[in-house]
Amino acid sequence: MKDRVFVPPLPRDIADLKARIIAAVKNIDASMLTRVWQELEYRIDVCLVNSGAHIEHLALLKKKNFFQFSCDCEQFR
Repeated sequence: MKDRVFVPPLPRDIADLKARIIAAVKNIDASMLTRVWQELEYRIDVCLVNSGAHIEHLALLKKKNFFQFSCDCEQFR
């Protein structure tokens, strides 16, 4: 999303930023949502396997840029 919103020329003001965000959201298709969901499921699984340990280093191994985060996954158990 940010690659579609923050492209040169950058938004001039808040109204321009809002318009770009709305346009980007309107262009989300089913395949993008599927990929995002699959990535989230993968990361939750990795987090559970690692007992909630930080997983940034594993995200780099996968060479994707979806959701690089660390999590405390006790809530998913």
